[in-house]
Amino acid sequence: AESRVVALRRLAWLGMEELTLQLYPRLIPLHTLAEIHDGRLSQEMISREGVHLLCDGQRLLLQFGVGVEPAFLQALLG
Repeated sequence: AESRVVALRRLAWLGMEELTLQLYPRLIPLHTLAEIHDGRLSQEMISREGVHLLCDGQRLLLQFGVGVEPAFLQALLG
């Protein structure tokens, strides 16, 4: 119960941009950086062969598809 109160208070103090990112996080496909994306989340954007960066304004999460090429992972992560 305490964690819900803390979360609600944090949301109440966020500015519009931060609140928008919390409600509608950006999803950036790293495997297609040459293409232009608006960052809106959609199921069609997620690929089993891709790597995606999810940004909610407070955290950055990397999502790796099961079919990512090992050479791409090596180039991305070193």
